[in-house]
Amino acid sequence: GYISRSIFHQTDKNIIRKHTLMGMASALAAFFGCPLGGSLFALEVNHRFGMEYFEHALEAIFSGTVCLVVMRALIEIPVG
Repeated sequence: GYISRSIFHQTDKNIIRKHTLMGMASALAAFFGCPLGGSLFALEVNHRFGMEYFEHALEAIFSGTVCLVVMRALIEIPVG
């Protein structure tokens, strides 16, 4: 959220929330080694009522997958 607001000068709360969720999904996907699980966990944890932000699911899964592939390529672990 901070980078989205300060560097990219975003004021729309929906876009800031999307960037925050994408960052959370990427970190959790790299940590767990599972982009789908990390992305869905990030979408669920951030909501106040326990529901998920399904409107940002595609972006979160995509960023989690990209982060996992890049992380595994950097530390030379086979992808797959």
